[in-house]
Amino acid sequence: MSGESRITNDSSLLPSLTICSPDDPSKDNDNLKKCGYCKQTVTSESHKCVKCEVFFHPSCAKKAGPNIDGSYKRCCGSRKNSPTREAPTLLVNDFIDALRNEVNPRLNKIDETLKRVEDTVRTIENRTTKNEKDMSTLRQDMKSSTDEVSAIETTNNNNVTRPMPADQIVADCIQELADRTSRKQNIIIFGLKELCTNNMT
Repeated sequence: MSGESRITNDSSLLPSLTICSPDDPSKDNDNLKKCGYCKQTVTSESHKCVKCEVFFHPSCAKKAGPNIDGSYKRCCGSRKNSPTREAPTLLVNDFIDALRNEVNPRLNKIDETLKRVEDTVRTIENRTTKNEKDMSTLRQDMKSSTDEVSAIETTNNNNVTRPMPADQIVADCIQELADRTSRKQNIIIFGLKELCTNNMT
């Protein structure tokens, strides 16, 4: 028996790794119900490799070396073309939870900011509507005031007395001067009734 055949037939020399592939027809369906790390029966609360569908206990899943794509190094090896040499230690579910805890507070802050912006816009719209109503009222008041001023001007123009003729003005001035001349010699006595000029001697 050659050395190659001895290595192939000696099961003690094979590594204790379970290499599974979805296209492997020799895979036993019963192995899917056993932990790929400790080989014990798994319950409903377990982790499953996304590539070969091998189950792991939650405690064994961390030991099986989880890859970022949801597979495990224990059954499917390291992720090909991975930018890092070592796969992250967090499970996919743990990674999702951590991402959710990081993103949710930021989303809540964004929602609060958007609500404040909406409230501000609504306030501005209400003020704009009120200002438009006030402007309409002012326009009506200004029109009413303009109409009243026009009516007053029309009334004043109708009540203005026509100017006196020039000869009438001259006659009135001459009469006023004559009256002042006739009264310049008068004596003012307080407490007596003024007599008519025609009765004085």
